[in-house]
Amino acid sequence: MSPAWSRPTPRHLAWLTAHGLVWIVAACIVGWAVQATAPSPLWHWQAARNPFLVIDRQEIDLAALETPQGQVTLTPQWHGLPPHVQPNLTEKHRFEAMEEQLIAWTGQPLAWIDTDGQRWPIAWQPMGWKGIPTISWMLLLTSVLSWHVAMWNLAQNPRDNTTRLYVIAGVSFTVGNLIRAWLSARPWGLPTLAWDFQFIVSHTCGLAFLGCLLLMVLRIPRPVISKPMQWGVIGTIATIELSDAMHWVPDRLMATYQWPMAGLAMLVLLAQAGMAWHCRHDPAYRAALRWIGLVFAMAVIPPAVLYAAWATGFIHTNLYDPVLVAPTLGYFAFSALLHRDRLLRLESWRSRTTSFWITGLITLGLMITLLVRGDDWMGWALGVTAMAFPWLYLAVRAVLTYRTPPTAPERLQALMPDVMTITVSQAGREALADAWVALLQKAFRPESAITVHTSDDPTTEHAPAGPTDDAVRISRDGSLLHVPHLPRGEVQLQRRQPFTPTDRELAEALWRLTSHGLITKDSYEAGVKRERRRIAADLHDSIGGRLLHLSQTAASTQQRQYAINTLADLRNITRGLSKEGAAWSQVLADLRHQVQRELDAVDVDLHWACDWPAEALAQFADGEEAVALHCVASELVRNALQHAQPDRLSMHWGTTAQGHRELRVQHGGTVSEPSLWSAGLGVNSIRRRFLDRQGQCEWALVGGELVFTGQWPPKADQP
Repeated sequence: MSPAWSRPTPRHLAWLTAHGLVWIVAACIVGWAVQATAPSPLWHWQAARNPFLVIDRQEIDLAALETPQGQVTLTPQWHGLPPHVQPNLTEKHRFEAMEEQLIAWTGQPLAWIDTDGQRWPIAWQPMGWKGIPTISWMLLLTSVLSWHVAMWNLAQNPRDNTTRLYVIAGVSFTVGNLIRAWLSARPWGLPTLAWDFQFIVSHTCGLAFLGCLLLMVLRIPRPVISKPMQWGVIGTIATIELSDAMHWVPDRLMATYQWPMAGLAMLVLLAQAGMAWHCRHDPAYRAALRWIGLVFAMAVIPPAVLYAAWATGFIHTNLYDPVLVAPTLGYFAFSALLHRDRLLRLESWRSRTTSFWITGLITLGLMITLLVRGDDWMGWALGVTAMAFPWLYLAVRAVLTYRTPPTAPERLQALMPDVMTITVSQAGREALADAWVALLQKAFRPESAITVHTSDDPTTEHAPAGPTDDAVRISRDGSLLHVPHLPRGEVQLQRRQPFTPTDRELAEALWRLTSHGLITKDSYEAGVKRERRRIAADLHDSIGGRLLHLSQTAASTQQRQYAINTLADLRNITRGLSKEGAAWSQVLADLRHQVQRELDAVDVDLHWACDWPAEALAQFADGEEAVALHCVASELVRNALQHAQPDRLSMHWGTTAQGHRELRVQHGGTVSEPSLWSAGLGVNSIRRRFLDRQGQCEWALVGGELVFTGQWPPKADQP
């Protein structure tokens, strides 16, 4: 059964049309080039020699050219010197005038006349498939591939600014290569233009398109295009440039942009500028735009300087092709190494630019030195220049920085004290999370750090669940680094300089060490807690049982009271060991009952007051804090009964203006000035317990009564 046919939607038809458009244009170029006409036989030239023909591998010197206006005598001065030996701008203009004159005679009856007087008619014949040189086929192939990659990117994520950059770069390169393929295929059918304009526009736009595609391929997200396809496109580009530089293809002197095509290229570049303004707040796009700027600088500035030197006669060798191709090869090698091997890991933008330009000048000087030796050195000079560029860059960078960029282990070693501080910290959840974010900011110096998906559950443990393979990742073309948060969630670090795999390796190491440290600390504390609970249970079951039996069978009331008080102290000790807490309302009720029983035994009145709000009384107090307050209160009551023998004691629980909790104990009797006391074990113990909780305490003599005041802040997870 055949599958059901569904009618294509307008959107599908638009995509099919877009994908097929490049094939239609390529087919038109091929068909147009096949039927184009060219003069046959073609003439050749050498320095200080008359033009000549090559017939059956024999060179025939020419004396004149027969035209409808008469004969033109051919001398070395008539056609000027060949391009590779033109010493100045005058010779260049003479050569261009001859070429323009030949183009103006296209299709007219012409004939060569050799030195023996023999006439060689010039026939204007279709070039056929020979009219499409190797460079044109390579340009067409790269154009089709680049166009489909651009359309694929647009289909994947049409609303993303970075993806739009890739699409514009791919379309720009496609248009530029199609134009160059058309011009290379039919050099004799082009109208004459100002040669300087043709030269500058054609090569500048060509290198700009090349840089855009290199940028697109080297910075494209992995899910969008496979790695073999990336290297296939890069290899094609390198082959095109090398074949052009080595002169493995027919001469492309006439392959220049005419006015409509130059206008179209300028429109594409203006569209790039408009997109740059629209995406100016995108860090990834701003980083990409800087590299495009380097492409333009490398493509325009060195040729302009050497063109001026050649036009004035300071340099007597034609350096057009080498100067324009070498920066392209250098940029290709530099970009490939930069984005694949991450040579510039931690350097600033100023340091990168300085190193890059110094290396470029050294490479340019090396290439000129090799080229002045003769024309046969051109291929070797370009090859040496392309291979030497990245190594020279490393040397220049080492000289400028006097250091090697630190690796992930070296950076991790410098951050280990901060990691240890977090892992041994006893702070609460919020302080732990702030310390982790501060560590990430110190390690990567981002422009912004955003915390997302953080758990608000107060029962969540401090330690994370543990590291995973995809815990740390890089997105948005390197401008965003995702790192897990403590105790749960994620931290997104964003900066203008793209994050590198070294940064990811460092983030993974920080996360692994910190999470393992916190998990180990919690495991240790859990083991200690279990052991304390076991000891507390043993004390409660053995000694507590004996004290309870004694309190029920004691012969005298005094023994019974001692047993009851000792049993209460043991209960506080075991509660502190097990760290089993309770609500503050229950803790204060137990304390009031214990104090009331001790004071009733000696006929002392107790005045008890608590001004804590209801939500504070409902909060949970851990066993350690409850035991500390029990011990403080019991020590104050016993000291009062032993030294002052008061007839009345008041105990007030309140809060201060700063939100701290306050205990105030006041009594009369035989009291003295606290400054005259000797520091005993009981007083020091009370002070130490308050200091352990970031609090303070003091004794004062007010109106003949001794007043104790102790204050301490609540814990971070309590109001």
